[in-house]
Formats: sequence, C-alpha cells, structure tokens
Amino acid sequence: MNQLSLKRIGVILTAFALLFGVASIFTIVHPYRHARAQYGATTVPGFISAANNAVVNAAIGSGGAVTNPASNFIVLVQGSTVYCSGSAQSFGQSTLVLPASTTVQIEWNCATEQLYAKRGVVGPGTVSPDSPGVPSTFLAPVFGVEVPLATVVCNATACGNGGNGSITDARPIAAFPGAGLPLNTTLQANLPSTNVTNGTMIFCTDCTTASACTAAGTGALAVRQNAAWKCF
Repeated sequence: MNQLSLKRIGVILTAFALLFGVASIFTIVHPYRHARAQYGATTVPGFISAANNAVVNAAIGSGGAVTNPASNFIVLVQGSTVYCSGSAQSFGQSTLVLPASTTVQIEWNCATEQLYAKRGVVGPGTVSPDSPGVPSTFLAPVFGVEVPLATVVCNATACGNGGNGSITDARPIAAFPGAGLPLNTTLQANLPSTNVTNGTMIFCTDCTTASACTAAGTGALAVRQNAAWKCF
C-alpha cells in the first residue's frame, strides 16, 4: 500500500471520528430531543344545544359536571364558567366520545381554552428496598394549566354505566364557585349609612327579615331602598 493510500485512509478515519464526536456531543447536550409531551390522547368535543343531564353538586352546582346519560361511550359535559388563576373563562355544553376499556380524565385547559379527555401516562412508579420500582399509571391535571372535571372509567360496553365503569367528580370548588353570586357580609350594626347607592345588596349575618333591618336574627338579605336598609 503506497503512501497516498495511507493518507486517504487517515483522512477518512479522521472524518469518521469527527462525526462520531459531534453526534456524542449532541446526545449529551440534547438528551431529551426525542421526548414527547405526556398529555395522552385527546378528543375535541362536539357542541350540542339541548341536554340537561348534568349531576348537581350541592357545593358547586351543575356547571362542568360530567355524566353519561345513555349506555354508550358518549359523555356529556355541562357548560359552565370556570376560573383559571382569577380569570373567568367559559365553555358550552359539550359531548365527548371516549374509547372503550380505558380510564380518562376530562380536563379544561386554561392555556388553550380547550376541553378534552386525557389518558394516563406511565410514571416512575414507587421504589422499595427490595425492588427497583415498578412503573405506574399517572393520571392528574397539569398544575396551573388544567382544571379537572371528572375521572371516567369506560368498560367494554359503556362509560360509567354498569360493570366496571364509573364517573368520579373531580371539580375543584375554587374553579367552580356555583351558579350564585357571593355577596359581602356584615353585621346589622355595621351596615353603612352614608354614600350608599340605592339597590346595593349586602348579606346581613344577624338581621331579621323585616321592612327595616334589625339585629338578633339568623341572617337576611339587606337591600338599600330609598336611603334605608330593607331586609328580605
């Protein structure tokens, strides 16, 4: 083998070494370049105009409740206003078609303002002295982004109806304050008497129901009428 051939082989080996070194550096700098967002499969809902099958939660109301009114894989999500970090968003009454034999969590995404069903992803599992850890299924809302509505278990024939199916309400009270409008509260002795606009409403915690608000009661709605407080 002549000297020119040896030089060519040396150049080729050097090029391979350089390429291998760049690839190794890229792997070290970008170890998660193949990572995928672990949100699970999602299904964007359709919109329906008339149905009132939502389960009413006494503490929250029917807004955002999830039910399956028939023996199939369609679940109903009641329309509602939802509070995301203090800002009010809303979604219409909707339906979701879920896959059979799966467990999903219905979520409202505050960032994208989207309603969807999320399947679980494999988490790191638990570690014990005798075991390196067994992967477990992780199904929970993304903190600060998703508001959970319900966890739905679908069997081979239906979601939440009979067999191993179930629908578990997961709505946080902070995100669904209910249908009513909370009012400021005060004692009868502290009802303001100056600079109060007619029509102002306050819940008086110790007032009696009367044409004029008086104390020693169990509570009444105080409404300002003609420069005086009336309790109802």
